[in-house]
Parts: sequence; structure tokens; C-alpha cells
Amino acid sequence: MILKEVLEKSTVYLKQAGFQSPRLDCELMFAHTLGLSRLDLYLKFDRLLSEDEKKQCRALLKRRHQGEPVSYILNKKEFFGLNFYVDENVLIPRPETELIIEEILQLYPKNEEILKVLDFGCGSGCIGLSLMSHYSKASLVGFDISAKAIDVSIKNSESLDLMGRSQFVVSDIEDLDVEAYNSVDIIVANPPYIAEDDENICENVKKFEPNEALFSNEDGLAHIKSWLNKAAQLLKTEGYLFMEFGATQGAIILELANNIDVFNNAELIKDYQKFDRIIKVQKK
Repeated sequence: MILKEVLEKSTVYLKQAGFQSPRLDCELMFAHTLGLSRLDLYLKFDRLLSEDEKKQCRALLKRRHQGEPVSYILNKKEFFGLNFYVDENVLIPRPETELIIEEILQLYPKNEEILKVLDFGCGSGCIGLSLMSHYSKASLVGFDISAKAIDVSIKNSESLDLMGRSQFVVSDIEDLDVEAYNSVDIIVANPPYIAEDDENICENVKKFEPNEALFSNEDGLAHIKSWLNKAAQLLKTEGYLFMEFGATQGAIILELANNIDVFNNAELIKDYQKFDRIIKVQKK
């Protein structure tokens, strides 16, 4: 069977199962399996696939048909122009999270800024490491409660050649030593913020992505409250916190930030769908 036939039949298979982007999914998986670019798939449409290649393609197609995200199947996700390794131990980076990077680049436009950055709930390390790639004199410490997530951050730091300016620590944010990590310029944070009884969460997100990075008590606000307070302790005067949150949580998070005496200039930033998504707040 030639590549074109396999690709077309596989696309129909996923389309009939209700997937939103069946053609793209198949192109990404088959290009990965065959060691080709997506363009090469079309340039080599008449290529005859070996039995082993067809077997590998079928294996990935089966995983996708069961709902597993393509990023986990390929162990790869692009974020802010960089390729990050991802697996089931970390959340898949989302486009809206890139807003944090964009805001910081506007705030500190010079590449040589000397910045101390902390990354709360670093997961794959995508936020903090993306900043390190733009600021040649910045330093980063990332924290995550999951040792396996920290392993992923370290792997990405190594692949991006940023280990010299980055370190990653297994820790609950509440337990961070104020003496060891105080007076930082920027804290970036992507806490668990989904209520445990939220019925709108995609079933495959719930099934495949790490639940400890998704769900939080107190209607999704427990980690946000805790991390706001810890950021207030660790930021230096005029330092900034950038924290992601759920699409319906903006008003209450703005109130929580404004109720912390050392914070001012709290601002909500909308995502590409015009939902409140990021809070930017400065320490007095």
C-alpha cells in the first residue's frame, strides 16, 4: 500500500470517530514515524510503505483513536517557537499560556536584562525556559510537586542548552523557603485551577493529562490563593507576578490580588478568545 492510500484511509478513520483535525493528526503522526516533514509526505505520496512502517503507523493511529493527544504520542509540542519534550507527566502547553511570555517581553524589551525568575508549577518548563531563551543574562528556578515533571523540565533545559542558567526543584509552592528564594524580579505561574466537579472539562484531558496539575479544591481556587500569597513573599519591590487562571475566574482573582496589601497595579489580560486568562500584578 502506498503512502497516499494509508494517509487517506487513516484520515477517514479519525474523521468518522469525530476528531476535529483528523488530517493534521495523521500527517503529524506519519511524518514522525517515517522521518519525513509534512511537505515530504506529499512529495512522496507514491512511496510504498513496508510492513514494519505500516505497523508503526497503525500503532500510533490506534493510540490517537483512543483519545490520546498527538503531543503525547509524538512526545513533542511547540511553544513560543521552541520544541519541548512532553509526556503524560506534564500538561501539554497551550497557546494562551504564551501570553505570559508576550507580556514580559513588552515589559522588559532588552535581551540583556538581568532577571531572576521563578516558575511555579513548571511542568515541562515551557514558560520559564522560553524566557531564558530570550534573556541571555536571566536565571531561572522552576518548582513542581511532581518529581517526574521536574525530570521533564530538566530534559528540556538540557535540549535547549539552558542548564547553566536554570535549575529545577521538587517542592510544594507553600513549602518554599522565603530566605532561599526571595527578592526575585518575576514569578510566572500556571497553577491547577479547575474545580474538581467541573463538567465542562474535556474527557480526554481528564483521562490523559496529569490530574494533579489540573484540579484544585475550593472551586479551583485553592492553589491560586496559596500561590498569590507566596508570590507576595518572594517578589522584590516592583517585581511582577504573571499567573494563568480559568476563563470564569477573572473577577474573583482580581479581588484576591487587590486584597493582598503588598500588591498593586493588578491587571487582567485576555486570551485570544477574549476571556480573562492572565493576571499581572506588581509588588509595591
